[in-house]
Amino acid sequence: SNSNSNSNSNSNSRVAEPAPACLLLLLAPMKGSFTDRVAQVLADRPAIPVRCTKVSYTNGDAYEGETCGSSPQLIRHGHGVYRYSVGHGRYEGEFVNDEKHGRGTFFFEEGDAYDGTWCADRQHGHGVLVHWSPKAGVWAYEGEFSDGQRVGSGTLVAREQGSLFGTWSNGCLVRGVELSSAAGNVEVAIVGVEGANEKHAVSSNGKTALAAKDEDDTDTDQEAPQQRTVLGHPRDWQAAEVRTWLRALGLEEAPERATLSLNGDQLLGLTEVETLINQCQVDSSKSEMAQAWRAVLRAAHRSLCHAVAETIQPLGGWEAFQDAVPGIRKRIIPAAELMTRPPEVGTQAAAKPFQSHTWRKMPVELHALPQCLEAGCVGDNFTAGSGRIPLMVARDWAQEVELLATSRHPNIGTLLGITLLPSEPGVERGAALALVYEASRDSRLLFEWIHATLPDGSRRPLGFRLELQISIGLCEALKFLAEKNLACGALCSVNVELVQVGSEMTARIARIGTSWWRWGWRASLSTREAGQPKRKALSMQDVISKYGTCPVNWLAPELLRGKAPNELTDVYSFGLVLWEMLYRAVPFGDFAIAHIVASVGYGRRQVRAAASSGASTGTSFLQEVVNRCANWEPAQRPKSFSMLQESLQEQCRIYDRRKASKNVFGRLLTEADNLLSGGHSPAYASSAAGRTPGQAATAQTDGPRMVRLATGEWVRVDMDLLEQFPDDEDKWRSLMAFRARLNEA
Repeated sequence: SNSNSNSNSNSNSRVAEPAPACLLLLLAPMKGSFTDRVAQVLADRPAIPVRCTKVSYTNGDAYEGETCGSSPQLIRHGHGVYRYSVGHGRYEGEFVNDEKHGRGTFFFEEGDAYDGTWCADRQHGHGVLVHWSPKAGVWAYEGEFSDGQRVGSGTLVAREQGSLFGTWSNGCLVRGVELSSAAGNVEVAIVGVEGANEKHAVSSNGKTALAAKDEDDTDTDQEAPQQRTVLGHPRDWQAAEVRTWLRALGLEEAPERATLSLNGDQLLGLTEVETLINQCQVDSSKSEMAQAWRAVLRAAHRSLCHAVAETIQPLGGWEAFQDAVPGIRKRIIPAAELMTRPPEVGTQAAAKPFQSHTWRKMPVELHALPQCLEAGCVGDNFTAGSGRIPLMVARDWAQEVELLATSRHPNIGTLLGITLLPSEPGVERGAALALVYEASRDSRLLFEWIHATLPDGSRRPLGFRLELQISIGLCEALKFLAEKNLACGALCSVNVELVQVGSEMTARIARIGTSWWRWGWRASLSTREAGQPKRKALSMQDVISKYGTCPVNWLAPELLRGKAPNELTDVYSFGLVLWEMLYRAVPFGDFAIAHIVASVGYGRRQVRAAASSGASTGTSFLQEVVNRCANWEPAQRPKSFSMLQESLQEQCRIYDRRKASKNVFGRLLTEADNLLSGGHSPAYASSAAGRTPGQAATAQTDGPRMVRLATGEWVRVDMDLLEQFPDDEDKWRSLMAFRARLNEA
């Protein structure tokens, strides 16, 4: 409902906040002209001082944020958080004159999320609306809104199912392209373009060729169907089909230029869509400089190329997989050779029920992939499955498995091979691919070490030295993968084991090679619940099942938007693991999957490690590493794990040297170091010559501050460090050394 509630606040007579509609509902028209309302809001925007306030309402709603006015007539104005008591969720963002206005995110209780611009309490301008459920998968609309509805240029993507690109009106696609890539086939349909030879009904929300949603999802829009023309396979397109595809996206052939003669193969071979813009004239209803329209054109071309590439020779059975990639045969471990064994009571292995098999008398761990294939073997109790793997995906994955199976690294779990797990009786899903790893007897998951509560109510210690050891071990493993042009893509505390090596604890990445992005979002997230996460106790097996394959809470924003993993995405995940160790909390732990995709993937939300002047130098350094690694922009993150490893090892040496300095010999060494470095002074110190002592002291306090790094180089301290840590040269030196190494990289 868009009408305001009549319930009043206990301390404020203003009415409670109405909730916007989610992805599956279209809002009812507002009274009067929405354009007039927008103009009125902008004209009446009060420019008065604001203050932070908490406001409670009799219906259970609550607001915390900036307000203006005085009680009982408080007006929400500025940034704030509005929490609904029952059935709606919360809004975090900007308010103007008591209405949602500006940038904001709405987290719906059922799990959907909208992130974008608002005006007069409505979604208005550019935004992203995301839906997720185990049955439907991830749906995301990115584009323009007006009066709370999809209006203008936009893209609706149902991942691994299909996409809609083009112009929207009243929440439905009126002109554009419909792309479906389900079941290993590519189908392209043109919607709303005159001259169509075939007409098919298209639902008003534009989801005809896409997979069905949950049974309890409803759509009340009942507008007339749009004209729809189905084209052939893109590789078979001639110039006429390419021109039709471009017309649907708003590009018309320019009459003053030569006739556009691209065929399907040439269109798929283009690397830049700017070539198309230069050869065509923009539709009269479009602006050539419109950012949203250009984004739709790029997304349509990129999705078309990707869909065609992934549907080349799909493999639907295990025998077909082996014939296409014969090298995988030598990595197959027959299921008959895997013997079931009970866990040893009283050992750490007993807490790991997934370590329940042996292979050639060796304890092994099985991790099933979210991909099922038809076994194709007579005599096996496998049922036929519907899974189909593109040939390109099969080859890439087989190459990765071969590299991992033939490589050994102390900080990476040993991959022994792959096997096929028989399906459960009565389950029509085929045989599941599974990776076979060498199991570790004396290890614990980092997730368990961070979050598990001991019998006395305490938690295991996690000091600065151990955090450094874990971080250095992860950097060594990820650097090793990067040197082989491999990305982990699933780094999280659930996939990190702590192993005792001598007197020290080291980290080892487990379950490497799951490659969830190759099997699809819907299959990889099938174990996650829909809606808002519920707080409940989970066994370690449940934790691994929930996060082990696709740890969406730790994924980089570009991965959440559908891109492929690389070293920079692993850098981001590393930063979130370090943040988790510092704050002992799961990143975005109270967010639903759609909340994470919308707010982190598109809304630029990121974790922050708050700097505190009272924190130790080591903790301040780790907080700096978190903020750098978890940056939303990939270009602003550390460029490689080699650089991160060097910085962490340097901090480890400094920590050990300080610890050793507490004894007599350590103090003598420290005094010798001070004498050797005491004769050097920064360049600005000479400017105090000829001044009185008071003037020199003032110049050093107010002027630029400099510190000497371990390399002997003097650097100027950044202003943010001077403000956060006044007169703390130890922190300045540590953080400036890290930043200097970043700049060199």
